Amino acid sequence: MIAVIPARGGSKGIHRKNLRTVGGESLIHRACRVAVACDSLERVFCYSDSAEILHEGHAAGATPIERPADVSGDTVTSEETVRRFLADHPDVGHSPVMMIQCTSPFLRTAHLTQACDLLGNGGCDSVIAAAHLTRYLGYEGSRGLWTAMYPVRWRRQDYRSPYWIETGAFYLAERRTWEAGRRFGARCAMVEMSLMEAHEIDEEEDLVMAEIIESYFKTAKAVAS
Repeated sequence: MIAVIPARGGSKGIHRKNLRTVGGESLIHRACRVAVACDSLERVFCYSDSAEILHEGHAAGATPIERPADVSGDTVTSEETVRRFLADHPDVGHSPVMMIQCTSPFLRTAHLTQACDLLGNGGCDSVIAAAHLTRYLGYEGSRGLWTAMYPVRWRRQDYRSPYWIETGAFYLAERRTWEAGRRFGARCAMVEMSLMEAHEIDEEEDLVMAEIIESYFKTAKAVAS
């Protein structure tokens, strides 16, 4: 299995987002480091139009690959990006492909290993990262009123939500799935991340919250040891 970590140099929401840091480490370096540490991934590619990002990826142990300008714009999808990478680099083989998004700074190597094991066991055709959504859910009904999804409200302690959310941290699928323009198939398995691990970086305030989560994890690890 191989991993592709696409990271553009430009970003509308946060300037130079993929080079911003959490815990003193850039987002692209964190993602590459975590992926390189996964023994189930044969090769890890940092795919970017930015020389600085490629340098960071290489420093973390990934193979830097220049990303063409026509798949580096704001409107290009992740599926298009991975498909272009595979078309331009047929030498990477026909093994399954994992796309990792460096805007999920709390992705761990254990998550990636579990995903590779799930796909390798043959019970599924793709794997995503997901977090269990434990909040009460509803939707905006007519005239902007709250409409609960369940007629009976359980006690919080008894509530077992059936809903999960994609964290966006990674997507693992067979090469032919990516080449068909899809990131997961009909039998998609999940690797669970906690809601804190699922934190994504999209806006400036997300970086502030990420530092708080990073501090929490470091403290919890120190206490456990």
